[in-house]
Amino acid sequence: MMLIAKIIGTGWMLFWFFMCLSLMAKLFKEGSDAFGGLFSASMMWLIFGFGPIAIVKFGWRFIQ
Repeated sequence: MMLIAKIIGTGWMLFWFFMCLSLMAKLFKEGSDAFGGLFSASMMWLIFGFGPIAIVKFGWRFIQ
């Protein structure tokens, strides 16, 4: 059961990583600021990609 949760969590984080990477590439092609694009993509990945996994992981440790 825990292995399935780890696979789903890793897939979720990788999905959002590549989503942010493609968004950043699109913004750079349009002539966007490099620092702003990198900052916004990393914040988006932290909020949507890493945040839910961290919350579930800390909650799981708290329950046990």
